[in-house]
Amino acid sequence: MIHNGIILEENNVEDIKVKLQLELREYNRPFLGQYERKNFVAYITDQEQKIIAGIYGFIITTYQTMRLELVWVEEKHRKRGFSPI
Repeated sequence: MIHNGIILEENNVEDIKVKLQLELREYNRPFLGQYERKNFVAYITDQEQKIIAGIYGFIITTYQTMRLELVWVEEKHRKRGFSPI
């Protein structure tokens, strides 16, 4: 008997993630066609060059689309604003 259900997996997470990404891209191919994904990072350092905040995501230039996947700010720098000068 085959049992269908929800599985919470803590091992092989990257393998499952890759599978989901590939299937989603394949599903979207008829709508988006071929496109180039460009990953990017932007980050802020303190005076000692330690990273204190940053973002990670990707851009699809064909569709002028950007997706942020990660945003992080070191706790002691949160809710303080930022001025590059």
